[in-house]
Amino acid sequence: WNDSLLSDPVVEATLELLMVINDAAVETNLCYELWPTACDYGLWRSFGHEFYKAIIERQLPVFKTHKGYKSFQECIFLHKDVRENTRLNQIAFDILKENPLKEKIITDIPLDLYKCLEKSPINFLEHVITYEQFITKSFLPNIAKFQGDVFDEIVLEAMRSRNECILAAVKQHDCIPSCKKFHRQNPGNLVHPNSYISGLFLKDDERFPAKLFCEERDLEILVHLGMMKDEIPFELLQLQSESVIKLATTCTECALHRSKEILWYIQYKVPKEKTISLSEIPFLPVKKKPTNWPPIKWYMESSLKKNKKCTNHQEEPNNVECFEKPCNIYFGNLINVVGCSKPVLERHDHEYFHETLRALGVKDERDIDVLTLNYQINEIIQTPENAKVEKVEEMCENIYATIAKRLTDSDPHIEEFVSDHLSEVPCVLTEKTFVSPKQVIFNLLIDCNPYLFGLRSLNVERYRAFFEKVGVRQQFEPDDIINAILQIRNKFGEKQLSKEALNLVSRLTTLLDEEWTIQNEDCFLPDEKGYFCHVDELCINDFDWISTTESMRFLNSAISTKVASLVGIKSKREQSLLNESHEFGDEFGQHEELTNRIKRILDGYPEACILKELLQNADDAGATVLHFIKDNRQHGTEHIFSDNWKELQGPALCVYNDSVF
Repeated sequence: WNDSLLSDPVVEATLELLMVINDAAVETNLCYELWPTACDYGLWRSFGHEFYKAIIERQLPVFKTHKGYKSFQECIFLHKDVRENTRLNQIAFDILKENPLKEKIITDIPLDLYKCLEKSPINFLEHVITYEQFITKSFLPNIAKFQGDVFDEIVLEAMRSRNECILAAVKQHDCIPSCKKFHRQNPGNLVHPNSYISGLFLKDDERFPAKLFCEERDLEILVHLGMMKDEIPFELLQLQSESVIKLATTCTECALHRSKEILWYIQYKVPKEKTISLSEIPFLPVKKKPTNWPPIKWYMESSLKKNKKCTNHQEEPNNVECFEKPCNIYFGNLINVVGCSKPVLERHDHEYFHETLRALGVKDERDIDVLTLNYQINEIIQTPENAKVEKVEEMCENIYATIAKRLTDSDPHIEEFVSDHLSEVPCVLTEKTFVSPKQVIFNLLIDCNPYLFGLRSLNVERYRAFFEKVGVRQQFEPDDIINAILQIRNKFGEKQLSKEALNLVSRLTTLLDEEWTIQNEDCFLPDEKGYFCHVDELCINDFDWISTTESMRFLNSAISTKVASLVGIKSKREQSLLNESHEFGDEFGQHEELTNRIKRILDGYPEACILKELLQNADDAGATVLHFIKDNRQHGTEHIFSDNWKELQGPALCVYNDSVF
């Protein structure tokens, strides 16, 4: 009887009382104080069982919520494990209040009532939100709404639970705070702060987890969840490469550091077939204009700007001009060959990264085109004073070496450029001046500056291919020397030569080779007073016993007799004889050399008739005496007029008569 009474009328009466209290909307906690809790034994067992069964099965609004009294079917409850965590309990309750699950209302009930409901034969746990459900179904999906360290700590605690469902949810949501704490990131977007790839990123990139998550055990969990440690996706590498030029607007040193790290990563992690796709991204540093750059154009002068630096790099020297695409930039060792018109790479351990840089499209000396070479050369030679600058000498040697190598490789474009263009411009640097290849021979032991030059012996073999192709010769031609002397003559005109000019002419004449045949139409040399004369007007003062006349102009003593003979200058005897022959009268009518005339007459006589002809001539002249004298004497040749007279000083047949014909 008591059992039946407690399990039916008493249960109904109690429920009715709860409904009355609820309908009265009295703000009181008496609603839960009337609920049976100590009903695990005796007569009260049936009462408790039927009470809680009725509450669960019947839609009775007996649960107090923030939206009023609701039935069991409308409510959900936090699991007791969550409730036992005081801080988490309140946060979870507030979150579920704002973000209901299953369209049910979160309800807070005393723990002893929770335990009684838990023992109910009806499945109470279907309305219970476990820690896993709260984290995966409510907290993580709505975490963007919550800011503060307390929520980050909940995420960390959830990770450390190592619950597979929770970890799977963490992996799917942007729930890990970055080191700057401006945004939360998905674990897969984070980078291990102590890894090989961390240098590709800065704190401002918000790729590193907050310090709270940087214990080694937590980093291991994040790596398990997808945090990048050894590699990054190629698409992200492209983004980081593209970010370099933007980063440079705030700090060139930070941008330079990222550029280097990108290059390191490409070297070890990127397949060669993918590398080329980075060639159009401006991420390689361009060298700043060197302090020892000569007074010629630098390719970036028209757009010079002051580079910015962050507070961490204010004291760093500025070595970077800007950043450029790999396909547009040249290796730094080519600065002297292309620096006037093309960007060159700031040193990036070129030798170590050479193959990687080549794969990216960085240009080496094989890629220097004719236009670039021509521009560089023209910029250098357009100002003659540049030849005296030490750096310019280095630049010229580098250009010669580059062209020589390309010629050795039989580059047809370079061959045509050198033979057709450079051969006509003053592109050879020697003796601190730029000269035309036509003015230069490989080896010149005397100073003929500024008209003729020789190459420096140390450079000849290294650049021989270039010098030979551009027109440098083994020796000068006669016209080269004569033209050089003519330039001096044109400079002085009718004026007397200075001592320096006279010595220069003397040195130039020593270049004349005795094997040459020289046309002397335009050949002028200085006389003994230092005035230029045509060589036909000069003679050599070689005989003291021959009288000197006013018409004689002697060759300057600075010019050797060998040179005089080579250019056809007469001796003093020849000049004297020529002067005497002019006194016999003026020529008129037809002319025939006397020797030719005599030879022709003699050829017309038989040998036996020559003496008879001489006798006839004497008779015709009215002579009374005719002598034939055989003279066997050999006279000296020291004082003859010319070497041509030597044969006349030997044995002869002399003929004499005493008349005039």
